Amino acid sequence: MVEATVKGQHATAAPSIIGDWIIIQTNGIGSKEKASSVVAVHQKDPKRMTTIFPFGELKSGEMSFAPPKPQTDPENSMVYSADVGMGKVAGITIDQTTGEILAQSDFFEPLTPNSLTTPGFGGRVYFPTEKGFIVLQVRQKAKLQQ
Repeated sequence: MVEATVKGQHATAAPSIIGDWIIIQTNGIGSKEKASSVVAVHQKDPKRMTTIFPFGELKSGEMSFAPPKPQTDPENSMVYSADVGMGKVAGITIDQTTGEILAQSDFFEPLTPNSLTTPGFGGRVYFPTEKGFIVLQVRQKAKLQQ
């Protein structure tokens, strides 16, 4: 058995899969004590586990509430996380071989409650906000002129 939560966190959301890793988001029922985290656990060796807090720690008066499961985009080695209580969304790059977190995004606008951060075709990500619907598009590297 793997303990994905730390003291002050509550219920995990449904897991997502990326390569050999199971990705879990904490605080599915909310917490006023500890920020949500994203946990990557290796399917064949649960001792190989990585935990990050993509939104930092809770500040006084904040609440973490992350009911949607983390979304994965295996083709681009991306995990998308949302915490409606903290009003933040993050994109996380994961090394599918080691489970190491390679990069994470700056914070985006808050999502509407319980919305999934949905990867689409061609590296696009869609998410509805309180101000409308946003589509993020990964750009291809520019070709060097010779």
